[in-house]
Amino acid sequence: MAAGGGTGVLFLLQIIVASGTMNFLFFPAISLYLATYMTASFAFIIGILAGSIWDSMSLAPFGVHALLLGGCMGSASFSMRFMDERNIAAHGFAAFFFWGIYSIILGAVYFLLEKESHVIVLQGHDALAGFSVLIAASAGHLILRKLNLSRNKF
Repeated sequence: MAAGGGTGVLFLLQIIVASGTMNFLFFPAISLYLATYMTASFAFIIGILAGSIWDSMSLAPFGVHALLLGGCMGSASFSMRFMDERNIAAHGFAAFFFWGIYSIILGAVYFLLEKESHVIVLQGHDALAGFSVLIAASAGHLILRKLNLSRNKF
């Protein structure tokens, strides 16, 4: 439930940040990381709801973000059944993998719809920014976990 609430807060923060900058996309990347801590059905529903709102602000046709974000969040959560849930690297790997799928499919949709070249370049920028945000989130989570473990030893 905390991961779902965190996803909602990040969605609102994304709207605030995106209104002041030029198309910086971090919400789906962090949502995929948080989805690894949710159940698959909850992650899918949260992804569909957030993606449907995201559709109204994007250049993609309606429904693409909803289905893509919901599917990727549900898949990231479901994939954690096959990995060690206590390992932070496993959460990071699942988020990186499904962020890559999300970025590739969205870029292909823009390419197939023959959007202008600057839209595809902005999608590439957003994909790289999302990878950077995921690296920061994974590293930050790992550092906080190590600090907490070292504090509990004393």
